[in-house]
Amino acid sequence: EPHITVEGSESEALSTYLSLMQLSDASLEKLITGGQIDWDINCEEELYSYCVPKLILQPLVENCIVHGFDKFVEEAVIVIIVRIEEEQLWIEVSDNGVGMPQEYADEILISEEVRKDINDRRHIGIKSIQQRITYLYGENYGLAIQSKEGAGTTVQLKLPLKKG
Repeated sequence: EPHITVEGSESEALSTYLSLMQLSDASLEKLITGGQIDWDINCEEELYSYCVPKLILQPLVENCIVHGFDKFVEEAVIVIIVRIEEEQLWIEVSDNGVGMPQEYADEILISEEVRKDINDRRHIGIKSIQQRITYLYGENYGLAIQSKEGAGTTVQLKLPLKKG
């Protein structure tokens, strides 16, 4: 089954991942931020029954930790918001990390060849998620990225409403 509910395995896997990153002494998160990441998952109870593709959020959260908090010295925060708008399921994953130029964020999603000068493996997860969403639901669904250097990044997933 390629889909799971927001409440089920996806949120459990995400919470477990974040907890492990918080607790593991050898974790990359501890090496990057000194061990302090706070997170909040904001999802109304009535949205728990909607379906999302399996493991769609973990790579986005991992990007927050690995790229957003690279050389970050302040308290790291990740916020996940699930909402319905215009008859579609929207999931936002935001961080208060280092951000990136908006033109670069746009390039990640639209370009076949992303610039190779900045850590060229950083786009694999984003591009994979975009391809999965487009394959499963069509061109009207997918990702959008808003980012500003020094002010963090928000990745929005636009998905169809599908009850589990």
